[in-house]
Amino acid sequence: MEDGFNKVTLSFNLDKNKITSSTKIGKLNISVVGKSTDYNGEVYFDNITISKPGSTTEPVPVPDSTIYDFEDGTEQGWTVGGWGDKDIISVSNEQNRLKAQLDYSANAGDGWAQSSIGQSRLDNVDFAGKDSISCDFYYRDDLKTAGNFTLKLVAKANVNGTEKEIMTGDGCIAVTDNADLPSEVKDGWTKKTVTFQLDGVEGKTVPAKELIFVIVGRNTDYKGAVYFDNIKIFKETYENKGYVTSTIPVGTKTVISDTATALSVNGTNYNYADSVKLADDQADKKTLALYQYLKAVGESSSVIYGHMEDTVLKAGSSALSYSDTEDVTGSISAIDGLDCGGHFSGFANKFISRYPEEAEKLKIVDDDSTAEDDIKAAAAFSNISIQNGAIITLSSHMPNFAYAEKKENADSINKTYDKFNYLTYCSKKSPTSKVVG
Repeated sequence: MEDGFNKVTLSFNLDKNKITSSTKIGKLNISVVGKSTDYNGEVYFDNITISKPGSTTEPVPVPDSTIYDFEDGTEQGWTVGGWGDKDIISVSNEQNRLKAQLDYSANAGDGWAQSSIGQSRLDNVDFAGKDSISCDFYYRDDLKTAGNFTLKLVAKANVNGTEKEIMTGDGCIAVTDNADLPSEVKDGWTKKTVTFQLDGVEGKTVPAKELIFVIVGRNTDYKGAVYFDNIKIFKETYENKGYVTSTIPVGTKTVISDTATALSVNGTNYNYADSVKLADDQADKKTLALYQYLKAVGESSSVIYGHMEDTVLKAGSSALSYSDTEDVTGSISAIDGLDCGGHFSGFANKFISRYPEEAEKLKIVDDDSTAEDDIKAAAAFSNISIQNGAIITLSSHMPNFAYAEKKENADSINKTYDKFNYLTYCSKKSPTSKVVG
C-alpha cells in the first residue's frame, strides 16, 4: 500500500491453442467489473505487458522454501484445524515435532473419520513459484488394531485477486498402507514422507488463504500420538519428479463422424439399430439416440474413454487445460463422471476461479454455509462438458442415513441437504457390530 492506494499485480493466460507465430493483436480490452461495490474514484493501470513465460528480461525470483521444523519448541502457528471432529485431536510440540494426540477408538466403523491441523499464521505464507508441499508423518502400528490413515491437504491462495484451491486432484494420499512412500522405522515409530503437488502456482505473490492437513481415519481405532515434522512448501525440480519433455504431439488417430443412420469410425460404418429396448419405457428420444450410439460403438473396434470429474480435478497443470485427457488427446473424455458424495464440496470455488463471469451470471458464490452453490457449480461444469460432446454420468456415495448427524442449527436451515453433517456419514457399526453402511 502506498499513499492509501493498494497495488495488485495480475496476470492472465492466453489460449495457446489459438496462437500461432503470425497471430496479431486485433483488439485488447481490460474490463473493470464492480461486484456489489459503490466505488467512486480513480484506479490506475501500469506496466501492461504481453509476453511469453520466461521471456522477461527480469525473471521473477522463486522465493525460498517455507519450512516448519518445530526446533524452537513451539507449534509455529499450527493448531487444531476446522475440518472434522475437534474432540478427537489436540496439538502440542513434543520433542521438537508437532504432536497430534488422536482418539479414533470409537471410529473403527467409519470409512472416513477426520480431524485436522491448520496453520493459523498465514500472513507470511506465499505459494509463489512453488509446486509442492511435503511433510514427515510419524505413527505407531501398535496404537491401533485395525484400519489405516490417509492425509488430505487443503491449500487455498489468493491467485491474481481470486481465492482458489491450488491442489492437483483431490489432495488425498493414503499413508499407512502405502508402500510407495519413502519410509523408515525406528523404536516402533514409522516415518513416512508425504509429498503433495500444487497446481502450477505462478505470480510475484500468491498469498496463502488456507493450509490444512486432514488426518483421515479409514476404519481405524487408532488411539495415541502421531507427529508431523519438516513441513515444507517448495519448488520441486523436474528431475526430482522424473518428468521428461514430451515429444509426442497432442492428438488422436481415431476419426469419427456420423449420419442419421450410421456411425463412422476410421472410415468403417456401423449402422444404428432400428429399435432399442430399454428398461424405462418412457425414455425420451435423446436417451434412445444415446443407446443407439453406444450400441454402434460396441460393434466397432474402438472404445469410448471415460474419466471421473475430467474437467474438474487435475493431476497436471491447469495452465495447459482443465482436463488431463485434453492435455494428451486434444479432447476432453467422452464420458465425464461426477460423484455427488459430499455435495460436490469445493466445486463452487473451482468454477468461480475458472469462469468468473459465468459464475456471476449464474449467481454462484463460495458460501461455506450451504452446499447449494457447489451443486449449482456441478451442474454448470456438466453443461460445459455436454457442450463439448461428453456423456455425463452421476454417481453417489450414499450416506448411512441411520447415523448421519444433524447439525446443531438444523432447525434454522432451509435446505434439507444442509441439515446434516456429512463428514461423519460413512459406515457405522450397528449395536450388533454388523456393518450397515
